[in-house]
Amino acid sequence: MEAALEGAHEAYEAMNLARANQPLVSQAGPNFLKMMEKMTQFVGKLAQAVAPRNNYKAPEFETSSMKAPDSFDGTQAHKLRGFIQCCQLIFHNDPANFFSDRKKVLCSTSFLTGRSEK
Repeated sequence: MEAALEGAHEAYEAMNLARANQPLVSQAGPNFLKMMEKMTQFVGKLAQAVAPRNNYKAPEFETSSMKAPDSFDGTQAHKLRGFIQCCQLIFHNDPANFFSDRKKVLCSTSFLTGRSEK
């Protein structure tokens, strides 16, 4: 990526140098400047295509929009269904944040305590 940007800058500098030395360039051929301009445009477009996108936001682990499930310690098996349903509601409410099973497991296990934590 940086190499493409450096290449674009070098092509731009070469273009300016060629314009400054017009008599020298004209000896190299009449289409040299046009070729340099096209190359500079191409390298500029290439640099834009490979430039990093600043709009990417790394996923965050938050459940602020919904109540977190009550901790589950495994001592009362009848509470397991409610715990799982609460976790599923969180996952369905925020699919962008919980797009993988790994994220869902990490979130769910963060609410486990006691025996169920092991």
